[in-house]
Amino acid sequence: MEWQHATPVPDPDNYKVEEGVLLTYTFNKAYTVGSKTAFERFRTETGLAIIRHYCLNEDGMKGMGYFVTDIDWHGPYTMMAEARAMANGDPRYIGYLASSAFNKGSIEYVREFNSNFLALPALPSSLVENASDDPEIVVRKIEANEYGTYLAIVNTSVEDKSSVNIKLPVRGDVADASNGIMILADTSEITLDMFPAQLKSFIIFPSTGKLPQTIIIHDILVKSADDEPFKVSALASSGLDVTWKLVSGPAALEGDMVTITGPGWINLEAAQAGNEYYYPASEATTIRVDSASNINSVQTEHTESLHFIQIPRMIDFYRASKSC
Repeated sequence: MEWQHATPVPDPDNYKVEEGVLLTYTFNKAYTVGSKTAFERFRTETGLAIIRHYCLNEDGMKGMGYFVTDIDWHGPYTMMAEARAMANGDPRYIGYLASSAFNKGSIEYVREFNSNFLALPALPSSLVENASDDPEIVVRKIEANEYGTYLAIVNTSVEDKSSVNIKLPVRGDVADASNGIMILADTSEITLDMFPAQLKSFIIFPSTGKLPQTIIIHDILVKSADDEPFKVSALASSGLDVTWKLVSGPAALEGDMVTITGPGWINLEAAQAGNEYYYPASEATTIRVDSASNINSVQTEHTESLHFIQIPRMIDFYRASKSC
């Protein structure tokens, strides 16, 4: 027996109502996240914490030796365990036991999931029965009083879902909680396309009579570090003027004119502040700048920066922040 690996035996029944106690539920494969009863046994007054556990293979895999190793799904399936945990268990915290030999892959799906998870307030949620016309799409709600009603919508399936109709628990204006942008006005339902294991978070506010707007950024070719200053262009669906902000990167910005100062990645944000008729809106884009000897004509994709945090979600009622 190696004393440094010893741990107290879980005793969830005796800590159910103890103040300040947070037990951790171990999850890994699908069978660990499908039981609502198992999650409830580990939930205390402080909430529910789940920890992803990776196997320590001492003699289990011939030739592998003594180290932590495991096999994880690629693409969106890498977050399937977390997605089903959200649907069945409503964890307030998600943590990971990782080693130098193993960690998450398909990082874009990890960031997508985490940005939506962290946008939800750290409060208990409840299932919204029969909210979805697809039984594999689970809807949970969190009542945040004057700050709105939050929704966590999870695709627990291994398949893409198209045109899924979601009946909202209350009628109102709907914002994407991960970025704070208003997307629908005065509605009682939304229609979603979801990939496997996707988590989407929304906030429903009482209707104000304002309309949402979108911003379309015109494509920008890959640039060279010795290119002349150039203009960026974007249109708001409202027809209102769009302003630009330099978020980061080797450039200077004046109005809509960008001056390149070196190779790298230029991160810009186009924003429209809204008025008495329209909600504010913003959209981010990234411009690749090659050195003068390494320029090509590949177009960049518009990418939105997301949180990559695998620690307790924190509450931010007014707007989910963004970071690189």
